[in-house]
Amino acid sequence: MRHCPPRRCRWWSGRWPDVRLEARQGRAFGVGLKLSFDAVNKAGGINGHTLSLVRKDDLGQPEQTVALTKALVAENRPMVLAGYFGTRNIAALVASGTLEKEKLALVGYRSSELRAPPPLLFNMHADLREELTKITRHLATIGINRLGVFYEDVPASGELLKLMDELAAASSSRIVVRASYPAGTTKVGDAAEAFLKEPPQAIVMLTSTGAAAAFIERYRMAPKGTAQLVAHSGVDVEQLSQRLSEQHMQGIVIAQVTPSPFRISSKLTREFIESTAGQTLEVPVSYSMFEGYITGRVIAEAVRRQGRTPTREGMAAALASLGELRLRRLRGRPRPQCRRQRHALRRTHDPQQRGQDPAVALWTVRAEPVEASRPASTSSAERWGFISSGRTMRRAPVPP
Repeated sequence: MRHCPPRRCRWWSGRWPDVRLEARQGRAFGVGLKLSFDAVNKAGGINGHTLSLVRKDDLGQPEQTVALTKALVAENRPMVLAGYFGTRNIAALVASGTLEKEKLALVGYRSSELRAPPPLLFNMHADLREELTKITRHLATIGINRLGVFYEDVPASGELLKLMDELAAASSSRIVVRASYPAGTTKVGDAAEAFLKEPPQAIVMLTSTGAAAAFIERYRMAPKGTAQLVAHSGVDVEQLSQRLSEQHMQGIVIAQVTPSPFRISSKLTREFIESTAGQTLEVPVSYSMFEGYITGRVIAEAVRRQGRTPTREGMAAALASLGELRLRRLRGRPRPQCRRQRHALRRTHDPQQRGQDPAVALWTVRAEPVEASRPASTSSAERWGFISSGRTMRRAPVPP
């Protein structure tokens, strides 16, 4: 959003890596935002204002993230930022002081940072700590307690490994192998060899999608590459399914922190699915796209609560005051310190979460026959079957 007279355009601005390893996720997030804004504008806007998207590409480089954000602030005068991807990129932006100086809120981002985020950062889903807690606890309940950790070698890796040790100990498990790969690459050969040398029961993958795909392909080709593979929600099943064979995809567990964009479980998911129908999208429908759509709705609500004269300061204050927001039966808590998407894909059979809405759901990819009448034009992610605690939750690959 940008400053301009009432009843005219208000610009929102986003930044994501279009040509790096996470390019597809970033583009999908942006498409989701655009779909959400289009729906708001089609309904007449908010308090006389419409929402527009300004898009920049930083090539995944932290220094470009800072430079382009500063240029965006100067040229487009955005009211709020969203769609930032990458731990190093976000850390560089925060360290630059741009958000604080310009009083700009950043809502909707992807980072593996474990420390409490600054006041102007607002996430839309469970954080990595919550995901890892769910993963380690769930593995322990099914008798898997010898774990491996595959991670990106970044400055915050020490904190991540310390957390994994703590969570493993809390669930009577232990980390038997730790292996990393160089940041921003897909050089996973040494890590794969480390896990083959001392095989754990399960390997928790805290990586980019590109690195996860390369690792799965390399690891599964070895006779001893039989450990259960578990990925955090930053790994995109759409990209995995395009690169990997059905044999390599089968049995991979992927944490999800947003509802499924392929099944109608609420009015919001229905609206999202209807908004994509009949449209030619630049990327297939995915969880990242739905996350962008939800983020767009939260931004719209923050604008609505400010009346006819929204401001940057007002955006941050409105986001912090949203509390538990109900978006057509989809509940969210986009606020500092404790922000999470409280409605997950579907409950798993976890005795400790019975009667609650989990912030994280674990899904397992499984290949199985489906009816031949299924249309073959669906996205790769939709064509894969997902199960949770032994129950089929989505479809397997559509037969050719």
